[in-house]
Amino acid sequence: MEEIKKDYKEELYKFIGFLKEGKNFAFVRISDAEGCVLTNANVEFDNLDVGHNWDWNHDERHLKSRELLINASLCEDENFYIGLPTHGGNAFFDRMKKYTKQKEKFLTYAVLFMDANFRYFITDMYAEFQKKEIVGVFYEKANMENTGLNLIKTFGVAHSA
Repeated sequence: MEEIKKDYKEELYKFIGFLKEGKNFAFVRISDAEGCVLTNANVEFDNLDVGHNWDWNHDERHLKSRELLINASLCEDENFYIGLPTHGGNAFFDRMKKYTKQKEKFLTYAVLFMDANFRYFITDMYAEFQKKEIVGVFYEKANMENTGLNLIKTFGVAHSA
């Protein structure tokens, strides 16, 4: 399966442009753990930097989360972007690319806002977020008070959501 052939920085600035234009979009990031959830594999992370252990199992709550992630990965709506693992030619990338029905135009990188783009995310994209009214979904113990964001509504989620 072919690798996504897009420029990381251009992709990031496409999303910054959407924010500047007031264009609505959705972005779902499917990387390692999400890929394991989609394929119903067991996942365990020990001592995450957020101070707890997390595992994926097959209880009712996790199965509902899996169902929602499957629905997101199969979404074919306009302006619904799916970030996939970056490296074509490996089995994980190939499996995840096959798992979505979204048009290539709406596929991008899972690490779009990280790595080499992180400094542009902070200086340019975050500046655009600060101009918007935001309804945010955050880890329930996150302190969002000094973010500089105009949070009009927040929803806290547990660490295993």
